[in-house]
Amino acid sequence: MHASLPLVVEYQLSEDELVSFLAEGLSRSRLYRFLWPQRYFAVGLCFIAVVMAVSLALGTEWWRDTHARFVATVLFGALVLLLLVCDRRVTSWLMRPGLKRGRYAWYLRAIRIEIGPTQISAIDQESGATYTWPATQRIHAVQAGVAIHLWPSGALLVPRRAFDDQAAFVYFLNAAYNLRRAKS
Repeated sequence: MHASLPLVVEYQLSEDELVSFLAEGLSRSRLYRFLWPQRYFAVGLCFIAVVMAVSLALGTEWWRDTHARFVATVLFGALVLLLLVCDRRVTSWLMRPGLKRGRYAWYLRAIRIEIGPTQISAIDQESGATYTWPATQRIHAVQAGVAIHLWPSGALLVPRRAFDDQAAFVYFLNAAYNLRRAKS
């Protein structure tokens, strides 16, 4: 990365880094908005189905038995807590088939990002795109790196390892944030 404008950073996201960004909820893509609520809804429905099947198999009515309701509530809470704690692992498990089929290949290509006073450019081996600063929706720094939201269904995801050190990361983040704020 260079110390003056335009700032340039080159990198290639790994599958693990992409999963990290998604697990932190930063991409805000249609896939992410569609997948996450469905996952919790599906877990809840599966849990209800299992509780009902077990209660029918045991010949009890779980909704009338206080002890059974308590056990079901504790188990459901433990399941949700486990899901929250293992979010990265669950995200990885859900995303790997799509990654193997090349569904998210655009995010995994080598890319060069250049930020200047009036625009941000993203160039890879096949194509390139330039956006003005008012076109960026938001910029977030997280454990995985920096997410620059450019449109409702996508973002530029820059991993921390793309920078020489923490100071370069902070400089890039502050420059991007200040340029976006000044031009919006």
